[in-house]
Amino acid sequence: MRLGPRRASLMGALNPVAIAVSAAVVLGERPTAGVWAGIAATTIGVGWVLWERSSAGRVPEDRVSGIRFGLLSVLCTAGAVLLAKVGVASVPTVHATWIRLLAGSAGLLFYGAARSELGVWVTPLREPALLAKVTGVVLVVVFGGFWLSLVALKHIDAAIAGTLNATGPLFILPMSVHFMKEKLSLPVILGTGVAVAGVGMILHG
Repeated sequence: MRLGPRRASLMGALNPVAIAVSAAVVLGERPTAGVWAGIAATTIGVGWVLWERSSAGRVPEDRVSGIRFGLLSVLCTAGAVLLAKVGVASVPTVHATWIRLLAGSAGLLFYGAARSELGVWVTPLREPALLAKVTGVVLVVVFGGFWLSLVALKHIDAAIAGTLNATGPLFILPMSVHFMKEKLSLPVILGTGVAVAGVGMILHG
């Protein structure tokens, strides 16, 4: 909200870089030169796609504060991945998933109770149709995405897992073309090509 969608998307594209650098410093990971090149290409490609597909919108009024929160978000994401990498080394990924979900739920409950907003949050879920949709989304996101990301983190370097997880926006492109009949611009196609080439370099390395 404070940076605007374009700058915020670029801040998010820094996540793989922060994860790779912190994993090299803290965990001692040493990806090959080819893998580093793939990480760089994938990050640039994803950032390019996000930049092209986000609307410039209005000029943010609090850019400095937005940058501070954006950088804090990048640092928290890198820290979370490193902690998860250490955690899944000694426990099953399913256990790690439940621990993180319970911790997050407890945090939200505490925050909502402190602000007296729990009732407002829960009220929409009294609609059976909406509750069914939310339940379906939770099952797909938690077990199809979140849990599998921890499985990946358990078996490969944090730098590689973080970079591959950042390619999520690329999978939205063919869906938007098929289901929403959107047309992709040439810069988006080129950015996707750079990102996919980077993934290929990572896998080859």
